[in-house]
Amino acid sequence: MYLEILLVSTATLIWWFRSLLREENGPKLPQLIFKEESRFTKEILDKVTILQEKYVTPLLWGRNGQWQTLAYGILGHRKSSRWRAKGYRETFQCMDGATISFDVFEPIVKHSSGADLTFLICPGIANSCESVYIRSFVQNAQNCGFRCYVLNHLGVVASVKLTSARLFSYGGTAEFAAMVDCALRQHPSSRAIALGFSMGGNVITCWLGESKEHQKKVLCAISVCQGYDIIRSRPVLLQWAGLRRAYMFSMARNMKRILARNRDILFSPEVLTRHPEIDIKAVFGATTLLEIDEYYTRVLKGYSSVDEMYVAESSAHKLREIHIPIMFVNALDDPIVPEELLDCVKDYASTHDNAIAVITQHGGHLGFFEGDSYLIPKPVSWLCRLVIQYTESVLTNEPQRSDKLANGHAAPMHRGDGAAPMHRGDCAAPMHRGDGDGPAVRSAKLLFTSPAAGRNFSDTPENPLD
Repeated sequence: MYLEILLVSTATLIWWFRSLLREENGPKLPQLIFKEESRFTKEILDKVTILQEKYVTPLLWGRNGQWQTLAYGILGHRKSSRWRAKGYRETFQCMDGATISFDVFEPIVKHSSGADLTFLICPGIANSCESVYIRSFVQNAQNCGFRCYVLNHLGVVASVKLTSARLFSYGGTAEFAAMVDCALRQHPSSRAIALGFSMGGNVITCWLGESKEHQKKVLCAISVCQGYDIIRSRPVLLQWAGLRRAYMFSMARNMKRILARNRDILFSPEVLTRHPEIDIKAVFGATTLLEIDEYYTRVLKGYSSVDEMYVAESSAHKLREIHIPIMFVNALDDPIVPEELLDCVKDYASTHDNAIAVITQHGGHLGFFEGDSYLIPKPVSWLCRLVIQYTESVLTNEPQRSDKLANGHAAPMHRGDGAAPMHRGDCAAPMHRGDGDGPAVRSAKLLFTSPAAGRNFSDTPENPLD
């Protein structure tokens, strides 16, 4: 009996190790998709040396998307467990009573160019500045001379209590827009870079596509591992291939924990009276985010169907309105976003002057560990290095903006002469740092509306996930 188990185990290990050594599974140059006639894009790529080299992962596990995803979700890069945030938290109250928060991390050293640079970061679903992969990126960015603003999605950080009956949503851009406007108000001469991970990539892409004015506020944008079109993603996410069904179950469970923790305000008698269609039993019995959207999210957001909501909140339908430098990063072995969902971004990148799609053979979902050893990865991930190199390349090339943006050149990252109100993120009161033993907290009143839905938040609260 034991001999049979030993033989089977040995045979399995030999097969697995041989599969790792197959030539087609070895290190490869990233696939780059861009408009061949774009001189600007070629100049950018000439300076992003990391894309001119093969992406090498730790041999024993780095060539597997599942292990990459698991490792980065738990560990970040190898030094992140020793790092704690050294910044302060700001909170703002919206006109509907919702409290938005984000954390600010100042650079540890001055950037080598002497420029003031700020990453505006939108995390993935149900994530915040406390997520390990966000802390990992922020640590590296600080060490490279970048400031980081990190949005905390509504309802995710337990210490920031919900004050209104709404959570974050898959394509809701209001909270990110508010953070951007406050960041640029506080640092008017800074060059801003919009950066989104997974669902956050969808959020920043939707935000950019909503208005040309938004695009004038940032130097460039980077979206990592987003799925682009939730309607196309829906049947794929319900498949067991790549264990996507298991990932969906895990994300739905995390979402239900947030809902349960804030049940008194999210499912108050007033909310249930205003939205009798909400099925609480179905919501907490859901096994996928899609079911939560059907029974809860789309009802609160005022959509007649979940498909209508997905069309309105998927970045695939807003890509062609974006004309600033933007880079999309995906991995072919991503267990959540398979290659079949990347068609729209490939088409966009191949037809727009300032867009680049980077697709790697390995990397998983937000993983991208690298290293030429069998087991131990390098301290800083391939993705962290890519984002920094791309940003610095765009900075040195001073992009020529499309004629579809009002001015021919990249505008300074400031609000202007103040004649026009800032979009959705105007602060009605100055910000003051809080006192106390915990992280410094700033607070202010924030008034804005939701242009995507065309409704004021006080009339129709914008709610959860997706």
